[in-house]
Amino acid sequence: MVNSPGRFLMVGFGSDGDIIPLVTLGTFLRERRHSVTLVAPNCYADLAAQNQLGFISLSSREDYVRSTRDQHLVASR
Repeated sequence: MVNSPGRFLMVGFGSDGDIIPLVTLGTFLRERRHSVTLVAPNCYADLAAQNQLGFISLSSREDYVRSTRDQHLVASR
């Protein structure tokens, strides 16, 4: 059995409580030589970079802030 590095795409949209666990898992995988890319709101780009994860922006900072203040979206939780 050959252990070759995997490629992971982790997608999250929400608050720190949604994104930070993905970053933690991504860091764990990266330390084991896997390729990890985080897809999340743009305000998490620095966090991804600090943890040496690839990053794809899911939305602008402004859209993210607007969505977290939208009472229809917040009430649906």
